[in-house]
Amino acid sequence: EKLVGQVDLVVKEFDAAGNASASDTYRIEVVTGAPPSASLTRVEDDELEGTAHVQPNGVTNDATPKLVGTASNATKVLVYDEDVQTGEKVLLGEAEVVNNAWTFTPGETGDSVALLEGSHKITVLAVGPQGQVQGEATGEFVFEVDRTGPSGVTLEVYDDVNVTGAVTDGGTTDDSRPTFRGSSEGA
Repeated sequence: EKLVGQVDLVVKEFDAAGNASASDTYRIEVVTGAPPSASLTRVEDDELEGTAHVQPNGVTNDATPKLVGTASNATKVLVYDEDVQTGEKVLLGEAEVVNNAWTFTPGETGDSVALLEGSHKITVLAVGPQGQVQGEATGEFVFEVDRTGPSGVTLEVYDDVNVTGAVTDGGTTDDSRPTFRGSSEGA
């Protein structure tokens, strides 16, 4: 017979004379149906105007990207960030599942913080209505947060008409199509 719902278990032992002794009652709840599951379908960079999708193994300057996913047989999703070097998982927070969909933005809630610069491996874990948790985290999505712009950017303007040469900052030129030169240590 299949066990369903709340079940009280007792073990009885009988000796050769027919005397019985019983264990204490052990209560469990049997949850049937498909286990909860979740996936992370995309990461959205909304740092500047508009929204761009961060590609797997991509780079974003958004330390609070919107994580978007789906879940089935779940009421919430736990969102983790795994340190790529140490393998340690840190709970970023949780997201409520509504109509089999969820969203989470690091740093948006009081308990959550924005992502630091560097590599991130985001995984999710679904939690079912009775509190059951799916076996292993899924939805692995690796990307990098890079909020540091290039350094040492320079710009030079050259006049190539009549009086030629470098045009100083704030200077004038009669060249309607001057030559621009520049450099950057980070590019």
